[in-house]
Amino acid sequence: GISGDAAGLVGGVRAEIDISRIGLLLGYTNFISGTPGIQIHQFNVMGGYSFFSSDELTWRVLGGLDVMMREGATAYGPVVGTTLRSMFGGRLGLDGALLVPLFPFRQFELRAAFVIQWSVFEAHLGWRVQVVDATMSGTIATLFSTSPGINGPVAGIGVTF
Repeated sequence: GISGDAAGLVGGVRAEIDISRIGLLLGYTNFISGTPGIQIHQFNVMGGYSFFSSDELTWRVLGGLDVMMREGATAYGPVVGTTLRSMFGGRLGLDGALLVPLFPFRQFELRAAFVIQWSVFEAHLGWRVQVVDATMSGTIATLFSTSPGINGPVAGIGVTF
């Protein structure tokens, strides 16, 4: 992220699978703070339905489980979201997602990226905003005004089968 009180780094891996109209998203994110010794690990396991599922347009509505771990504390909760991917002419496209865990902690994640595809490989270049209130207190309004967040550019490499 490029904003916030302390610099940090975020790394992640995700797999997205569509079998007919059934969608599956598996994700892992590691938040590494600029403060020594603080790391947050987040896992998402989501399944759902693809309203459109083709090479040109894939739109999924998903629900599942979100797990966040930090310094021996673990929080489990339901998560809902949607993903959208649209490829123009087979080589250029857009990829985006909105994920919202419902409880025990409030969170909001939005990412959008341009996709450049060659053969089975892809480059993703875009932006990610994610705010997390792991205190399990406050309101939706305080989530955006006081919670730590990631707000910055994202780059990734993908493999598509």
